[in-house]
Amino acid sequence: MIHSFFTKSNVHDLPLRSFQKIFFVLYVLIVVVLSSIMVLFLSVFAAMQGVDVPWIQEEAGKYTVKNALVLIPGTIVGLLFVLLSHRLAVTTGRRGYYFLAIWPIIVVIPLAILKLYGGACGYCRAVVCTPNPVQSCGITARFSLTLFEVMCNCYR
Repeated sequence: MIHSFFTKSNVHDLPLRSFQKIFFVLYVLIVVVLSSIMVLFLSVFAAMQGVDVPWIQEEAGKYTVKNALVLIPGTIVGLLFVLLSHRLAVTTGRRGYYFLAIWPIIVVIPLAILKLYGGACGYCRAVVCTPNPVQSCGITARFSLTLFEVMCNCYR
């Protein structure tokens, strides 16, 4: 019998339970790492707005991470996301709620990156059209996994 992670397991299905524990540990690690990256991007954006963030240092208009203190709020936020999604998955019996912890991170990281570059045109100017000027730029919303895409047209 093929048994999926997203179906309820029997008591006698011990290898699947050990697989679930390994999957849950990997899930927690992935969410904590992604949330630390999210907090780092948001911290740099806050530092650019003049907020004094203790783990970000500004030197001549460039921002660097001063120490590993950024891991503390990133870990706390990640563990809160995991706790919320795990509680919802356990109480409702639907394991699809585990994806709930990843969605805020998936949405916030690209938006923070765009804000750091000054929007879509700044991103096109700095990343896509580096030696050439930007002809047109913008953001197209999509009802899909990516949510939006940055449109860049460069002069050749």
